[in-house]
Amino acid sequence: MISTEEYKEALEDYFEDFTFQEVESSNIKFVSYNEDTKILLIAFKGGKIYAYPHIEPQKYQELIQADSTGKWVNSNLVKPKLEFKKYEITK
Repeated sequence: MISTEEYKEALEDYFEDFTFQEVESSNIKFVSYNEDTKILLIAFKGGKIYAYPHIEPQKYQELIQADSTGKWVNSNLVKPKLEFKKYEITK
């Protein structure tokens, strides 16, 4: 498994227009948002990354301020079955 810094560096190399923020969560490692494209990226500890398009800036602020990142993602992205694209970063 790659280190946190290597993971973040790999994410920022691949997703050039994004800066990743580490979050406290049992499954999620980083989040990032690009206001110009309105894409929200969720990077999981296992290396999977989900890109959600059409996310308004206030939703990203809600995520950052949420008491539980995982619960917010589940309630606002997963359960509503929002469109996403999946990526993966491996060793």
